[in-house]
Amino acid sequence: MSQKYTCKVAVKESVKSDDEIRQKIDLAPIISADDMKALLRKELEADGWAKIDGDVYVKIDGDVKSTLEIGTMEVAHTVEKTIEVDEEVRVTADHWELEDSKKAAQDGAKKRIEARLKHAKDEAAAHVLKVLTDVEAKKTGEVQSVLRKVYAEALKQKARKMGDVLEQTEGTNDKGEYELIIKVAL
Repeated sequence: MSQKYTCKVAVKESVKSDDEIRQKIDLAPIISADDMKALLRKELEADGWAKIDGDVYVKIDGDVKSTLEIGTMEVAHTVEKTIEVDEEVRVTADHWELEDSKKAAQDGAKKRIEARLKHAKDEAAAHVLKVLTDVEAKKTGEVQSVLRKVYAEALKQKARKMGDVLEQTEGTNDKGEYELIIKVAL
C-alpha cells in the first residue's frame, strides 16, 4: 500500500522592482550661473518641489518620484513597486516509497513558490515600466516648464540691466509656442 506525504511551504516576502529615467539639464548662463541657479531654486519651489538636502529637490506625483540635483544638474524620475507575497503551498505526493514521495512533494511545493515569486517580480517590473513609459513625456514637460520660467525671468533681468524696458509681451504664438518680446531703450 502506498503512503501519502504532504509538504507545506510558506513564504512571506516583499518583491521590489524599480527603475528611473535620468536627464542632464543644461542651464545656459543668460545671467550669472549663481543667479540662474537661484532662479531655478525659486521656480522649483513655486512648482511644488521640496528641498530635501542641500541643493536636492524632490516632487512626488503618484508612483513617480522626481529628483533634481542642482549641483549635478540632473533630474531623475523614479518608480518603485513592491508586492507582498504571503502564500502557503501544500502539495501531496502519493508514491510507493516514502523518500521519493517526500522529495516529489518538496520539489513540487518549491517550484510553485518560485513560480509565484517570479510572477510577482514580473508584475512589479511591468508596473514600473508602464508607469515610466506613460509619464516620461509629462515629467519632461514639467521640468521644461520650470526651465522656461527660469529663462524668462533671466531674460527680463538682463533686459532691465541693459536699459529702460519700453515694452514687454509674454504669451504664446499661433503655433502654441512660448514667446517673450522685450523692447529696451539703450
